[in-house]
Order: sequence, then structure tokens, then C-alpha cells
Amino acid sequence: MVDQILAKSGVSRGTFYRYFDGRDGLAIEVLEERAERFERCLEERLEVSGGLRDGIVAVFEFLENWADEHGARGCLFQTSMVEFAGWEELHTVSRQHKTRVSAVFADFLKRHGHPDPVFGAFSMMLLVEGAVALATYGSAREVFRHSARSALVSFRASA
Repeated sequence: MVDQILAKSGVSRGTFYRYFDGRDGLAIEVLEERAERFERCLEERLEVSGGLRDGIVAVFEFLENWADEHGARGCLFQTSMVEFAGWEELHTVSRQHKTRVSAVFADFLKRHGHPDPVFGAFSMMLLVEGAVALATYGSAREVFRHSARSALVSFRASA
């Protein structure tokens, strides 16, 4: 696998091992970088939203844009946890990411007066994770738009 990475990237073996202790180190770094970027972009979208309804719509628009940019291939974190079932460090990175995303939702819901932001964040996680999974089977745009509508109904934030 490292040979394939080196061939595609054009990086020398020495340079690769200067930054990573092998494919495991690279995999952890990829997940950590993806988590940081995803969380930052999600927080930015929620910060500029006008309220609960706008924020809920913004989440699913963000996911739609993310899928357009990165492809609708499911969640990298879910996939890595299944593919590497016994790899505790990778599972820790994935769990921490999901916990932080849930906290972003809870903070957003709390700011907008949701009566139970922790439960609301759990509901958002279910809708988001389900939408990301379903987007691999058809029109990502349609899945994310239907999921936004479902969230609006669930949160009674629709107009």
C-alpha cells in the first residue's frame, strides 16, 4: 500500500517516512485532518445562519456541498471503523470526531433555545449520518434536501 501511495504522490520513500511512521500514521493523519476541516466548515456554516430553521437547512446544504467536493461515498469515519475493526487508535479518532460534531449541534441548538439540546443533537446526528449513508445510493442532492425537510419537521422549525 505504501508503494502505491508513493507512486501516485511522487513522494520519495524517505520523505514519506520523515512525516509518517507508515500507512497507519498516514491513515490517522488523514482522519484527523478531515475531522478538523469538516468540523471547522460545519461550525462556520452554523455561525452565519440566521436562526434555528436557517441553521438546520445550512447543515444539509453544507453536506450537499461537501459531497459535491469530496464525492458521496459515505462517511470516511464510519467506513474506517468497519474496515479496521481492531484498530483502537483509529476508532478513538473517529469517536472523538463524532462526539465533537454532536457537540457542535448541541451548542447550536442551545443558542437557539431548543428545550433539550443534547437530545436534539442526537436527532441531528441520526439524520446527518443517515443522509450521508443514503447519498451513496442515489442523488445526493435529493437525499440532503429531503433530510433537511425531515429535520425541519422533527424540530418544528419549518415555516
